[in-house]
Amino acid sequence: MNCTQTRRMPAVLLAIMLGWPSLSFAETLDFKVSFRGMLTAYQELGIGDVYLEVEQTGVSLDGEPVTRTRLAASSQAYPVVEQFYPYRYEFTSYHQDARSRSLAFERRKETSRLRHDLLLLDWEGEEVRRFGIDRPEQAPQPPSLSPPALIGTLHSAGLPDYGARLTPYTESLATPPPTTIDRLALLQQIRALPMIPEASRDLTVTDGKEFIHYQVTVARRESIQTDAGPRGAWKVRVEGFEMDRGEERLRHRPVYIWLGDDERRLPLRFVSRNALGTFTVEMQHREIQSAANSATSDEVMHR
Repeated sequence: MNCTQTRRMPAVLLAIMLGWPSLSFAETLDFKVSFRGMLTAYQELGIGDVYLEVEQTGVSLDGEPVTRTRLAASSQAYPVVEQFYPYRYEFTSYHQDARSRSLAFERRKETSRLRHDLLLLDWEGEEVRRFGIDRPEQAPQPPSLSPPALIGTLHSAGLPDYGARLTPYTESLATPPPTTIDRLALLQQIRALPMIPEASRDLTVTDGKEFIHYQVTVARRESIQTDAGPRGAWKVRVEGFEMDRGEERLRHRPVYIWLGDDERRLPLRFVSRNALGTFTVEMQHREIQSAANSATSDEVMHR
């Protein structure tokens, strides 16, 4: 499990697992991640647990409510993975669903080293800014964060005030397209698609380093087998593109998502294939609980 391509597993799957329909309360979902391929002698191997939480923050910006989506992922319960590639991920996204735009994205990734950064999308100044958190090369003075309305809203929505712990990265992006989202908000936009075969939508996603074109297409409705029995689901294809010599080409093989065919559009399954094998993420079929009655992301990270 120490191959470079295998280590990139969460980058594609976790990037699109996140985001939910607008809610007036917090909800949580649990998932199990497995891999099957040459590294496991083509046997199914569990490699991680994922916990997702979404809630309306109760604050707004420019008249639109702000949603906070959190993810915690860990390999702690899987000894084989812990031996070769232990990981702990914590992501938080602050986004506005109706406008299809993100405001901030905090990412903490702990593997062989710790990486912690913050992405701010300033729609007033039309720029994307990226900061390292607790980097060894600290800035001589705390960076100036603006505009005040955005920063105040984010703090009210739960973003910590990192102050002097922030160090700005020197690289910058061009003006973001008007509906740019971060990778954690991608699934929410997917779930808002009309579930009609061949219905599609183009989305712009940023990781703070580049803008990525995604095309999402509804394939068909079908029945899938889950651990709770057969379920009706909509199969959705997600393709990411990048420019290569003036032409768009696929960044990776398509990722497929199966959304429940009821009004909740729950993400039941994700499948991603690469040269080494197949990654599958399955929702665990228990009753969805409010965040007040369910495990916290900290608890999941330390299971």
